[in-house]
Amino acid sequence: MEELDIEADNSIPAVDRSKYKKLEMPMFLGENPESWVYRAEHFFEINNLPEIEKVKVAAVSFGQDEVDLFRWSHNRKKVESWKDLEGRMFEFFHDIGQRSLGARLIHIQQESSSGDYVKKFVNYSAPLPNMAESVLMDAFVTGLEPALQAEAVRILESKGGDTSSTKAVGGNEEAEFQMKQITIPIKGNYQKGMPPMKG
Repeated sequence: MEELDIEADNSIPAVDRSKYKKLEMPMFLGENPESWVYRAEHFFEINNLPEIEKVKVAAVSFGQDEVDLFRWSHNRKKVESWKDLEGRMFEFFHDIGQRSLGARLIHIQQESSSGDYVKKFVNYSAPLPNMAESVLMDAFVTGLEPALQAEAVRILESKGGDTSSTKAVGGNEEAEFQMKQITIPIKGNYQKGMPPMKG
């Protein structure tokens, strides 16, 4: 692999290669780079990989199209570090039309079943650990099918929850409880355009 000619630092002790047999590096197939980077960073940490090795290990975990794109990018400008590779991945594999992860979350819309919407919401909000709970709740409720929005607001109001972003939600535990309350009425096989199931 001459294309990945990253010079070794002699001050870094040799890595025990037997560690790689314990856990496999996750494959990257061009979708959801945020989740893949999160998993890859855990892999690097568990295996105590030095910075110099991260790009090489990441490159062998790419699918065919992704490795071709990596080679093309690397041949034009050498990938200098893991952070450099991570930045290029986000640039190449981000959702078209979305400027940032926050914008993607704020514009989320339910397009099919409520279960799919919850999965999509979790996927979009996972890389945003510092997002305020009130913003998360507003984004979640606003993206729901209108019939479910009304049901979610009714449940929040009956529990004494705040349904607007103008008032701060008091405490993380209360906010987490309210988020769980929102998901309760929409579990099941609700499809867009159908009335929510009451249970």
